[in-house]
Order: sequence, then C-alpha cells, then structure tokens
Amino acid sequence: FAMPGAVDRLREFRDTIESEFSRDLEANALVLSATDPAQPFGSVLAWPPNDGRPARSASSVVVLVDGAAFAWFDTRSGNLVPLCETSSENLRVVAGALAALGKDGRVRTVRVQKVNGRGLEDCAFRSVMHDALVSCGFVEGYRGYVQR
Repeated sequence: FAMPGAVDRLREFRDTIESEFSRDLEANALVLSATDPAQPFGSVLAWPPNDGRPARSASSVVVLVDGAAFAWFDTRSGNLVPLCETSSENLRVVAGALAALGKDGRVRTVRVQKVNGRGLEDCAFRSVMHDALVSCGFVEGYRGYVQR
C-alpha cells in the first residue's frame, strides 16, 4: 500500500545507514515483556540453551538484541538468566538494557540478586558481571546490585 517509489527510497536509506555506521558501535537492545506477543521465545521459538529456567511469566522481561534473545530477567525475584555468550561486551549490553528499565520509568527499582537461579557469589563469571552492572549505574548492596 505504499506510494510508487517509496520502497526504493527506503532501501536507499537503509543502505546509507548501514554503510555510515558500524554494527559493533552500539547494540540495538530491546526490552520486552516475556508475555508480549512480539516476543517469540517460549511460545513460537524455543529458548536458547541455558542454565536457568526462563518462562513467559508476567513479571519477567526479555532482552532482545537484533532479534536474538540475550537475557531473561524476572523483575520480582531479581533472577537474571543470560541467554547469550557471557562475554564482557554482551553482559554490558544486557546491563544497559536492564538499567534502561528504571531510567524509562517502567519499574522503580531494578535489583539483580541471582544469576541462573543461584546467588551472585556462586556465579562463574561474577567479576565480568560486576564490571558490566557497575558501568551501567548499578550499585552493589547486601541484596545484590541495585539501580534506582
């Protein structure tokens, strides 16, 4: 239902954008409710292999980066389940997306208390997780990492 030439103009714009900007400068992270119909994981698509137990529950969100599931986070329990490789860059993207939940006003407080259902002290990549969360504005407390 587009005007003649609109598709060609959109393609030209897309090609210009991709050539001017590098894909690795900033990941395009999107945080959706786990029950959102636009979020296909858990219903249409299987969850990526992981050590946690992600589910399509009302209190959870999914971090999508360019259509790929990067993390599942339960806002009530503070349980974070990384669904991607746990490199410092990927975890920084996840931490930034979770911090945006609080900055956008979607939740008052973001508290990361567990990783894959276990306490943060049992996390195999705790130092990388610490650096990622602190760099995105989280503060370490006695109940985990908090961003208000």
